[in-house]
Amino acid sequence: LLKKKEKIPMQMARAVSRLLPFLLWRPPRPLLRRRPLNPSPKPLTTRAKALASCSSLVLPGDERSPPSSPSRRAPPSYGGGGSPGTIAAIVTSLGGGPAAVGIVRLSGTDAVAVVGRVFRPARREPAPWRPRSHFVEYGVALDGDESVIDEVLVVPMLAPRSYTREDVVELQCHGNDLCLRRVLRACLEAGARLADPGEFTLRAFLNGRLDLAQAENVSRLISAKSVAAADSALAGIQILKMRCLHWTL
Repeated sequence: LLKKKEKIPMQMARAVSRLLPFLLWRPPRPLLRRRPLNPSPKPLTTRAKALASCSSLVLPGDERSPPSSPSRRAPPSYGGGGSPGTIAAIVTSLGGGPAAVGIVRLSGTDAVAVVGRVFRPARREPAPWRPRSHFVEYGVALDGDESVIDEVLVVPMLAPRSYTREDVVELQCHGNDLCLRRVLRACLEAGARLADPGEFTLRAFLNGRLDLAQAENVSRLISAKSVAAADSALAGIQILKMRCLHWTL
């Protein structure tokens, strides 16, 4: 009996020693203080210095000031390294085979003057070309040697009734890559510079034409691979416009 009584405390001590690590266990500190999954976002403010070093559509700021406000004007060094002058680019797809129509777009204060050096209207008038906003005009495009390089339709959209709220002119030519590049080269030789990727939308944002969410949805719509993705991006572009119309009525 004495031996059995001596064994019982020893067995209890062994059991307690085995349970002791579990009784003294504490969860690690990261589990005690979990970081929130969705931290509160920082307030967005428009800063010209941030725009100078940013070349994407995701820009720090969305304060919809009027177009004439100095804070919304493009700083001298904005964009991907180009000057804030008149820009030109092919805005239709390239490399996908020949197409019926392609578009070269220009935007800037000298867009009309640049196109005036390249475009010759079919109507014979001694006066220089004076475009009417949102009226289509037929003619030909010329290179630096005054040689005809293609037949074009010109669509001028004068400020502020344009995508960028600047003077915008589109040259619709034949969709062959060679024709498009020749028309673009003629515009560059006439005084425009090649636009950086996304620069038309960047100017629309800086001039108050689009807000940050709409600019991001433009990029999503361009790269959409399904009907659902395209519908979602298009709804994001139009939702603010519908709200503005509702507030003004």
